[in-house]
Amino acid sequence: MKSIEVAKYLCKYYNMEDKVRFILADATTTLPLKENLFDKIVAADFIEHITDKQKENLVKEMIRVSNEVGTIVIFTPNEIREFISFLY
Repeated sequence: MKSIEVAKYLCKYYNMEDKVRFILADATTTLPLKENLFDKIVAADFIEHITDKQKENLVKEMIRVSNEVGTIVIFTPNEIREFISFLY
């Protein structure tokens, strides 16, 4: 996957290779991860491309793998965010 190649490159560039691990999985099914694992989960720019059933499964999985104090962020492109990105 091209996105994972880019992410690995960025990790290497910023000396983060030993702190990051990539897992290729379908987040709309059961993730190959333990429960209560993450402090932060981000779903960026894809939820608008999946079915309502997949969205339901995605949120359930995000909750399952998030820990008690975890933060879940889901965002999708919108006009204001795109404008802010343009400014940067």
